Amino acid sequence: MTWAIAGGLLLLLLLAVVIVSARKYRRLLAASHLVELGQGLVRLKASALDASRSEGVPDPAKHVFVSSAGAVVAYTVASAEDAHQHHLSLSYRGGPLALGAAGILLSFCARTLPVPMAQIQVGRSDRGVFHAVWSLSDEAHDALAATPAIVPNLQEIPSVMAACLEEARRLGPIARIALPPEINAS
Repeated sequence: MTWAIAGGLLLLLLLAVVIVSARKYRRLLAASHLVELGQGLVRLKASALDASRSEGVPDPAKHVFVSSAGAVVAYTVASAEDAHQHHLSLSYRGGPLALGAAGILLSFCARTLPVPMAQIQVGRSDRGVFHAVWSLSDEAHDALAATPAIVPNLQEIPSVMAACLEEARRLGPIARIALPPEINAS
């Protein structure tokens, strides 16, 4: 009898986890949320490019966007003599983000900015933060800066999501990035 009660409670707990996860991903991948995310990326792109020109220290208030569904996106650009290193981070405020959902959202971010996925190196940290990094020459960086971000409207989201899903499949598994201990501890 005790085992049946324990088994029933475990089954209820598992069902609750599945329901909460389904709600989380339904919100994260909803059309209205993706439009909101795209609008946040427009602001982040402008802030990151402005900061790279002024060579200032990134301001979290300008370089981080937290969506209504809990997606956290940060975008910075570091400029060196002959290249511009773009870095986009993606995480979820309420806990870990599934690899598949992260791949779709990273693809959406790349399409919005717009940056070809083939140019992007993707990885994830031990803390569950997904990173997309790409390096551009001065000419390519200026071209990206001159190209406006592309935020799809609600009617375009289904076709954009189909393309993002295909890009995420091509991306394959996202490898872990080994971070130095001093970064991993913070």
